Amino acid sequence: MRKDAMESLSKDSLSKTWQRFYGRVLADRYLHYNILLLGTNILVGIFTYLLHPFLAHLMSIQEYGQVATLISLSLVLSTPTQIIATVAAKYASSLCTSEDQAQLNDFIRRLTVILLAIGIGITVAFASISSYVAFFFHLDSQQAVILLGLIFIVSFVTPLNLGTLQGLQLFGWYATISLLSYFLRLVLSIGFVLV
Repeated sequence: MRKDAMESLSKDSLSKTWQRFYGRVLADRYLHYNILLLGTNILVGIFTYLLHPFLAHLMSIQEYGQVATLISLSLVLSTPTQIIATVAAKYASSLCTSEDQAQLNDFIRRLTVILLAIGIGITVAFASISSYVAFFFHLDSQQAVILLGLIFIVSFVTPLNLGTLQGLQLFGWYATISLLSYFLRLVLSIGFVLV
């Protein structure tokens, strides 16, 4: 009888220990953030993957090759803009912990204007050499290259906003905007092909 009581007491204390552990783990906001970002990254990967089979099905081989070239070119050229997201996340986090909201707003406002000007400048430069880019990549028209250049206006400002959201730990908004941008890329790419 006493042995049964000891086993029961041991199981109860072990059960309570596990309940406390699971309670702490499930209440941890960082775990929630990680699950949210993991789910977002999986959905972004699905949207990115679905883009190519849809485009390949809707287009001829030559047209798909041209679009794939433009998508690859845009990804390569937008890679340096991710540095902006890292810098914005660092400064937003630092300014948020010091509770200096005015300086954070000023930082975002000034950097938005600067990055928007840089994006417009690069877009104009890219549009001016679009015929050379189209010739180099054996593209039929330079209008597609000019449309690709228009992406640079937004591609310099978007990482600033995403980095700021990440630095402020607003991961719900971060996940929503990230997911929305890739979903729109899929829908708009298919829409442009169908038109």
